[in-house]
Amino acid sequence: MHLRTTFFLLVLTTLILSYVFMHESPDGSVNEGDKKKVKLLDLEPERVAYWSLAGDRGFVECVNEHGQWMINKPFRTRARDARINYMLSVLAALMKGETITGDQRKARALGLADYGLAKPVYRIVIGSPDKRLEMNVGNISPLKDSIYVQINDSDTIVATSTNLLAIIPRELAEIRDNHLISGAPAYVKMLEIKSPMSPLIMLAKEGAEWVLRKPVLARADWLKLSTLLDSIFNAQIDQYVSDSMKDPSLYGLDDDEAIMQIGIWQNEKEKGEYLLFGKKADDKGDLVYVCQRGQGSVYAVKAAIVDSLSITTANIRDSRLFFMAPESFSSIRIEEGNNILQLVRDRASGWQITEPKKWKADDKIVETLISRLNSLRIEMFVPATNLNARLLEKPAKIITVSDAPLSIPATGPLIPSTPETQVTTRSLLLSASAQGKENVFGRFADEDEVYQISASAVTTISLNPMSYRDSVILSFDPAAVTKIVLHKNNMEQVAVRDNAKKWQAGGPGPARLDLKIIDDMLVRASGLRAVRFESDSSVAGMYGLQPAARTLTFSLSGKEGINKTLLLGENSEDGGVYAMLQGQEFVFVLDKDVVNLLLRDMFR
Repeated sequence: MHLRTTFFLLVLTTLILSYVFMHESPDGSVNEGDKKKVKLLDLEPERVAYWSLAGDRGFVECVNEHGQWMINKPFRTRARDARINYMLSVLAALMKGETITGDQRKARALGLADYGLAKPVYRIVIGSPDKRLEMNVGNISPLKDSIYVQINDSDTIVATSTNLLAIIPRELAEIRDNHLISGAPAYVKMLEIKSPMSPLIMLAKEGAEWVLRKPVLARADWLKLSTLLDSIFNAQIDQYVSDSMKDPSLYGLDDDEAIMQIGIWQNEKEKGEYLLFGKKADDKGDLVYVCQRGQGSVYAVKAAIVDSLSITTANIRDSRLFFMAPESFSSIRIEEGNNILQLVRDRASGWQITEPKKWKADDKIVETLISRLNSLRIEMFVPATNLNARLLEKPAKIITVSDAPLSIPATGPLIPSTPETQVTTRSLLLSASAQGKENVFGRFADEDEVYQISASAVTTISLNPMSYRDSVILSFDPAAVTKIVLHKNNMEQVAVRDNAKKWQAGGPGPARLDLKIIDDMLVRASGLRAVRFESDSSVAGMYGLQPAARTLTFSLSGKEGINKTLLLGENSEDGGVYAMLQGQEFVFVLDKDVVNLLLRDMFR
């Protein structure tokens, strides 16, 4: 029994020793495959703010500035964010393979040079706010399945994936941003395009609109401009020509020689970035030179890019005539012969009619007018012939809009009444409409360009001040009313509020007031609106208002200590009731049901 047990123990020991020898490397270390995989670098790519690469082709240094990677050395230029971020993600994913300590190398009689690390092929430095990592890259392993690296000049050498070699740039062009300009269309606030054969084109973003500021003042076509901006930001460099340009004239990139200059202002930057396009860069003319003003780099881009960026005023201009945002309108003036309508916005109380009379305007109706003005479109550009010029020498109608209140000088054009310098004022001159003609001629006072404009669209721009009047014709505080006098059927009903604020019957004899009817009357009358305005009071007699058979008078206390008397006349053709306020100059129409409620007996 003892011999049998000894035999089994001997077999078990042999098996254990065999397993150890099979899984042990020649120098006694345990195979890395049996260990848990460990990351090569303690690296968080999103926190990396610096990296550099030194190798046989020179030194490259990059820094992350507010989310944009920049190449600092060998010269300063933009880097390709996606390429660098991918490189950092691969570095962060590298795993440790075989590790060889200094003692193990001595046991094998090997030095750093045997692993290519005495003079590393590459040296990579990565920096984040709280740490710095240095990695020397050496030779590929004999089996070609890994590469040897040394971290922070440690005595230990580590084998890692050859994926490392795939991300190391061989040329600077691999990590340079190949876009002509950085940023995005959404950040652009101003654009300038200049070429020797065309006038300067300047556009500015105002709210959600793009406005053409030069050579004319007009609204820009949003879709066309968006396409242009996309072309600018998508334009890519075809060749890197030089990074040390000394003489721009060699490439046709002087300001006076450039075939096109594009200035772009983004965000809140005070200075724009200018792209200059110059001479042909190849014999076929497929490429042209380009540079960014103030920088020493010269590139070549496809000539088709220049063609896509070449625009004229006509093909970037929106067909809509007026362009101000509705909230920017401060003055509107319409002139037709001797008739004038002027509307001015008071920022506290809203729109006011200032000519021909001073009245409160209905804000919603003026907003509709602004919408119609902003909808006027150019149907066609026409040559500025002598005939067209004569048609507009004495325009039939003039529409002037401004983002500031206007004052009317004795002579000369309308001028802003405020000392502001950045004021937009535009006067549209319109010819008379002719029978059978669908369009009228028009042009802005500060332009020579003549257009055809829909005659029917122009006729929707009413000159009648009554069309814009605020429909509220009575406005008072019901609590301020001290007396009500209702006159109808040749009789008067009087209600008086006493010192205790209670309503009492006025006149001789006892009478019992219906307080509910009085309260309802005050509520309806204190914000009484006209259905429409009819005419001035010079013809009040034809509406049964001179004299009026029915009147309703409210006596007010305090600051409003006056009488307001509503005169009620005949029924209108559209089912309303003609009315006017005593002492005012216009006739209006009230809803008949409202009038019937106002004329109810105040006594039970």
